[in-house]
Amino acid sequence: MNVISCTFWGEGTSDERFLPKIIQRTLENVLYQCAKGEWEVLEPCIMKSQAANFAEQVLDIAKKSVGFTLVFVHTDADASDENQKAIPFKINPALERLSQLSDTDYCKQIVAVIPVTKVENWKLADLEALQSIFGVSLDWAKLGLNIGIQQLEERANSKELLEVAIKTATQLRGRRRNSFTLEDIDETLAKSISMQHIARFKSFQCFVERLKVSLVKQNIINDNCNVTLL
Repeated sequence: MNVISCTFWGEGTSDERFLPKIIQRTLENVLYQCAKGEWEVLEPCIMKSQAANFAEQVLDIAKKSVGFTLVFVHTDADASDENQKAIPFKINPALERLSQLSDTDYCKQIVAVIPVTKVENWKLADLEALQSIFGVSLDWAKLGLNIGIQQLEERANSKELLEVAIKTATQLRGRRRNSFTLEDIDETLAKSISMQHIARFKSFQCFVERLKVSLVKQNIINDNCNVTLL
């Protein structure tokens, strides 16, 4: 059986707890439906960089990832669309610099992971999964989360909304039961969140398309294969 090995670099520890498992599950979905042959997907190795700026960090991670199949690089869009800031001012300049370097010294199969506007927006994609983790019923309307997909994806205060939901759930559970923090739920949510729910977000659809392009280039999946995330 073939093996896909990946590295992941994120902007923060919360991203490191949540996104690698999401990436692995996405890869498994894509390969199950589109792969040429049988593949095993390893969970991405988390990489660190002390470089001075985003482009240098991407180059540093690409150099450390020689021998891996894919390199996943995370940055938040910090806007309602990834093409406003993240792609033109961060991703494209980094990839342009990487293209000028040796193929043998760098892994150039970079796949950008760009939540809009923060990674917490993706965490709010499946409210039922969150509620299951909390173990209590929440009034999503009262918490301001009973809104449309586009509005939910573009909420600039997604981290604050998630923190309020966690605080409310903790209060409902009572003092005798364990409280929650963002750190507590990240890994569990990454394993249980509905991929179909995340796939409703335009930013996640863009991520999947970039992933497919890289896999096609490496002759791992069939071209023009439609993916339904499960």
